Formats: sequence, C-alpha cells, structure tokens
Amino acid sequence: MLDAEGQVIAHTGYKAGGPEGYIKQLSEFLDVYAQVVKMKHDRDRAEGLDRAKLLDKLVDAQTKLAQLMPRESMQQIEK
Repeated sequence: MLDAEGQVIAHTGYKAGGPEGYIKQLSEFLDVYAQVVKMKHDRDRAEGLDRAKLLDKLVDAQTKLAQLMPRESMQQIEK
C-alpha cells in the first residue's frame, strides 16, 4: 500500500477468508496508518520522556504495518 506521495505504508499479500478478510486487513492498515501520521505530527512537538514514549508507540504502529523501522525513528530513540 502506498500513501498519496507514493511512499510505502504497508506490505500485504494473500489473505485467507476471501475478499471480506482482505478488505478487513486493508481497513486495519488504514486505521494504523492514520495513527502513524498523527504520532509523527505529535513527535515534532514532544520532548524528553514523552517524546521517547511516543517514538516507541510509533515503532510499534509501523511494525503493525509490516514496515522496517525507519532509520529516523531509531536515531530519535537513541537521542
């Protein structure tokens, strides 16, 4: 799945359960992606421990989307 800018937001493949199961999976991806977009926006204003917690949640959400953890997030966590 790609976002409006053509960036990969999730990877998917065959999903058992027919079209209904696949549509459900795509809907779940979209819900998590909306959370990722919000967390990325909030990340820019967060500081200290709040920022670290937010970055941890961001990594979890991105993992749900079957993405590799972006290098930027790893650098922010280390910082």
